[in-house]
Amino acid sequence: MKNTKKFAALLALILAFTMLSAACGNSSDTRKTKSRDRDDDEEEEVEETEEPETTEEPEPTETEDPAVTDEPVSELQMYGYILDDVLYYTSGNVLEDDIFDLTGLGELALYNGFDDLQKYVGYVLKDVNGDGISELMIVYKPTDEPDGYNIVALYTMTEDQYPWLAAEGWTRNNVYLLDDNTFMSIGSGGAAYTYISLFRLDEDNNIEYTDNFYTDYEDPDDYTSALCWFVIIDGEAYNLGRTDKYTPDIGSSGIHDISGEFVPICENEHYYQVVIGDFTYEEAVAKCEEMGGHLATIDSEREAYTIASFLGYNTEFAQVFVGEPTITGGGFKDNGGSGDCFMASISGEDGSLLVTRTSSDPLADNPSASGFIGFICETEYK
Repeated sequence: MKNTKKFAALLALILAFTMLSAACGNSSDTRKTKSRDRDDDEEEEVEETEEPETTEEPEPTETEDPAVTDEPVSELQMYGYILDDVLYYTSGNVLEDDIFDLTGLGELALYNGFDDLQKYVGYVLKDVNGDGISELMIVYKPTDEPDGYNIVALYTMTEDQYPWLAAEGWTRNNVYLLDDNTFMSIGSGGAAYTYISLFRLDEDNNIEYTDNFYTDYEDPDDYTSALCWFVIIDGEAYNLGRTDKYTPDIGSSGIHDISGEFVPICENEHYYQVVIGDFTYEEAVAKCEEMGGHLATIDSEREAYTIASFLGYNTEFAQVFVGEPTITGGGFKDNGGSGDCFMASISGEDGSLLVTRTSSDPLADNPSASGFIGFICETEYK
């Protein structure tokens, strides 16, 4: 991509460059099987009286670990907990300290509303290094423009199916996928300092930088000197020319349009839907199964807050059927009650979930609740 207007426009983004790369060692679990040593050379004593013949019982065999299965695991399932974190963040559950976990996504969650994030934050699964396993790109895509996106997190998978964070983008650092499956990062540390890096993932999932460009004053100690482009080669910086007369040659590969591959987080396979209607428990279960899911179950503190956010954004005063909670503690309060079914509502204290035991037909006990009854349906990864 040479001196083009499109590239010049990208430089005006004034975004900061930093790449986080990490290496994750491979680990493997080994199974130990029990064995008994036998001494074949040991002579048996012969008794004078004959013993009745006995049939030797077969040696017991070790059973397979029930947690281990040969069933194939989809790439979405392998990256599932990462995507569940994205769902948690985009549901409005983020604190300032959380941005250190996922910098770009944390910034977006702090400064944008639920509706925007649920539509504009999503993911792309694509094998960019040819190892047969797709990388996971968490993407912020607020426009339909081909280059109107930022990869805020790039995950790759180790041999033992452990996802790790290879690179990040954030407010002042845009990361793009190029048509040749390499990446370009454009950022800025100020009006005079622009950074451009080209990198790729090799077959061992390591980051390999191919080009590093940056702008600086021709004389770094003289802010009145010309602003120039520099390139780093083998650790040495070389002046390429003034910025008004030279544009770095970053190759011929253009920015890849991800529009056809982008999946908004609100269309992820693991998701929650709030449905309001005067349902009995049996009707809620049947309707949720028709939708391809089951009544939402509260299995972790993060899930409790995620479900609470979905309920709060849809209707603040509803009571909805959920599955039986499997946790206690943060994000969840047991309000007691009687009955074999569970209904959730929003706690007025801190926005956490308040779960009450109830009958299968709450309207029979409280007709005035009509219009505020429903359920939360949870769909799982396939």
